Amino acid sequence: MSASAISALKRQIEELEFRVRLAEAMAGIEGEKPNAKLPVYVEAALNGLECLLKGERQSSVSVPQRASAPVIAPAPSPKEGPKASPKASPRPEGPDPDDNTANDPSPVLARLREEARRLNIAAAFRRVPADYYDRKLEERQVLLNAPTKHYLCKSMIMCNTKCSNSDWKDPKNSKYYVVIYQYTRRFNNEKLVKFVQGLSGLSKSKFNFRLAPEEVSEELSGYGHNSVTPLGMKTPLPIVLSHRILELGKDNPAERFFWLGAGEPDLKLKVFIDDFLRAFADRPVFIADVTYGDDEQGGEDATADE
Repeated sequence: MSASAISALKRQIEELEFRVRLAEAMAGIEGEKPNAKLPVYVEAALNGLECLLKGERQSSVSVPQRASAPVIAPAPSPKEGPKASPKASPRPEGPDPDDNTANDPSPVLARLREEARRLNIAAAFRRVPADYYDRKLEERQVLLNAPTKHYLCKSMIMCNTKCSNSDWKDPKNSKYYVVIYQYTRRFNNEKLVKFVQGLSGLSKSKFNFRLAPEEVSEELSGYGHNSVTPLGMKTPLPIVLSHRILELGKDNPAERFFWLGAGEPDLKLKVFIDDFLRAFADRPVFIADVTYGDDEQGGEDATADE
């Protein structure tokens, strides 16, 4: 069988698997249930493709298993960035099955992959459809093979227009911060003000956080709209990470990670939480409550993109 034919069959398989997983997610099915009945047309198609691919690489038709997570480090305190551990967390063994970019020619991807290696981050990259941001969170969750939609996070650069500093070199009173939080939450600007005010000890009158204009964000990060990521960022801005992200995978180390942007709108980055805290500790990374709680006005934000 020719390479182009195999590639076409793989695309068909991925689309069929996506449809099945999306149907399961919409129906509230969690995990794989051995007795769950596949739709007849899907079962027939998969059986036919499996026969055609018999003797070819098994990875073309197998359902990927999750990689194991790095060793969990203690969570940092709210007012301090995490301390770097003496040794980096061990990588999951072998390629991450959530990474579908092995032959992707993107120079941005190549640069970010090299940066992840330099920082010893067990990162996985995943290319998604061009209409990714037009889809519901549940569909994006399936595209990323995430355990729940709460694993989908965004990065944005916030600017303190009243900051007495003109740059980011004082992390306790920086003009700019990279704020990372979940798409299922609504950002709370007042909480960010309160947190940074507590770091600096300055009066509230010295703070007025606004989303950095797109051109400023791109100049500072090197990335455009819906592409901002702390990995390989042009400027080492301090990071404020939502404390809710640290709750992900707390009962399952293999799921102690999150997804965020990766330099291009249709490229996503999966990174383990403890790897992230260690790799960016010198920025530093602050852990803070910067979103509305379930009992606060504002509630969930399942639609806002960067």
